[in-house]
Amino acid sequence: MEDFINTLFQFFGSAAAMSNILKIRKDKQVKGISVWASLFFSMWGLWSLYYYNASEHSINFYYFALLSLLNIIWLVMAFYYKLTKKTNTQDSTQDSTQDWD
Repeated sequence: MEDFINTLFQFFGSAAAMSNILKIRKDKQVKGISVWASLFFSMWGLWSLYYYNASEHSINFYYFALLSLLNIIWLVMAFYYKLTKKTNTQDSTQDSTQDWD
């Protein structure tokens, strides 16, 4: 039962991560968030892949693999859009680093 509940959390976490990917893809910018949270959960997900594989929780392993992949995709997109925004607004007086915190 505990394994099933944990899998539900991972499934809904994956759905939330996918909604973040769709949002950043649509907006083509990063605003009002901290990438540190996504970085932390990505690292936790990668650790969990090792942990669940070693402990033979196969369902959890696959959902954590999905969640980790989606978080990493979002991070790559966030860095890409942040870098392209910074490049496009180099002449602007606005400090673009304030969007990260």
